[in-house]
Amino acid sequence: MDKLFEGMEDKLLGEKPDDISEEEFKKSAINWWNIFYDNWFQQKLPSLDDKSPAEAAKTKAGKQEVMDLIDDFENDILRYEKIQGEDGIENILKYFDTNGLRKRLELL
Repeated sequence: MDKLFEGMEDKLLGEKPDDISEEEFKKSAINWWNIFYDNWFQQKLPSLDDKSPAEAAKTKAGKQEVMDLIDDFENDILRYEKIQGEDGIENILKYFDTNGLRKRLELL
């Protein structure tokens, strides 16, 4: 885990600390998400009949189920962004890359 976020998993939705540059924050956030993606791909999920996204994506029906999950993530983030208003998202969610997830699972 990136040192910036080490031990802060429960605070990730908080705003970016003022003493961190946006570039450093972005780099750390993207690194954190990459670790999250790697773990998520292998995690067995009840919504995928206890298959991992990587396993489920091997079949046509499974690909659609994984796409639906990623679409749900994307919609949740868009709703959250709308709630945040004019300033937008000021935490690591703004670096969540749903298309990156799709590409890594060869869904695009």
